[in-house]
Amino acid sequence: MIKAMTHRRVGAAVFSLALFLAGSAATVTGDALDDAETAAYAASRGEYEKAVFFLTRVIESGDVAGWDLSLALTRRGDALAALGARQDALADYDAALAVSATNLDALINRGVTHHELARFDAALADFDTALAIAPGSIPARYNRALSHGAVGSFGLAMDDLNAVLAAWPDFAKAYNDRAVVHSHLGETAQALRNLDTALHLQPDLAVAHFNRAVVSRRLGRPDKALADLDRALSFAPDDPEFLLLRGRVLYELDRAPAARRDVRRARNIDPGLCKRLGDEPGLERLKRNLCP
Repeated sequence: MIKAMTHRRVGAAVFSLALFLAGSAATVTGDALDDAETAAYAASRGEYEKAVFFLTRVIESGDVAGWDLSLALTRRGDALAALGARQDALADYDAALAVSATNLDALINRGVTHHELARFDAALADFDTALAIAPGSIPARYNRALSHGAVGSFGLAMDDLNAVLAAWPDFAKAYNDRAVVHSHLGETAQALRNLDTALHLQPDLAVAHFNRAVVSRRLGRPDKALADLDRALSFAPDDPEFLLLRGRVLYELDRAPAARRDVRRARNIDPGLCKRLGDEPGLERLKRNLCP
């Protein structure tokens, strides 16, 4: 299965900026500003629990209101989402939007969180609202493309990805995702062209190497597929899907011992991995040999 990119969480990209950059000095006290800056620095280092702690102090201080409060709630939601506490993150995004209904980051990141919870209708509604507020928002349009793809609306996904790439022609990940859409539509040549472009722009984009391997294998080019899988694993050595596919390709190249090593390692990382072979026709022998 060709693999799409994950959503781009807006808050993660801007977390290191001063939280109250847009606020006037008179609206935020020194202690709250210090806590906000500490939270932003902690989040930029991946210390999300610390970020939550200091943002909670900001929110509960009573010293922030309006846009500043909405933004603080959004950033805490981002940190909670990064910790995997998605329901708590949704509560913060809801609260942020109750304070400021035009908070674009809260809308987009709530949509991302809904998508991660497979609530695709809610995700699409948030991205639609974000684009009604800011029609030129690339994060909103890109993430909407991924949600359209998740529900099989490939034409709408393609429209959004085309718009994203028209505005940002060097966005390698969007070429990868457009290749995914082309692949689902059976447009193999277009998928390969987009993957080639993605890897020209970003040679270390592991998922694009993986997806090009998927297409090459489908075209009966296992040697080319193996080369791309080796590259993908050089950037993401513990990805179980990369390891599983390389095991399958090695098995098809009559390199069964090496194939078994890859699959054993993948199963150690993800014990339920062999279930992903599913009921795909022709895999009975592969499952018997690689997934005893």
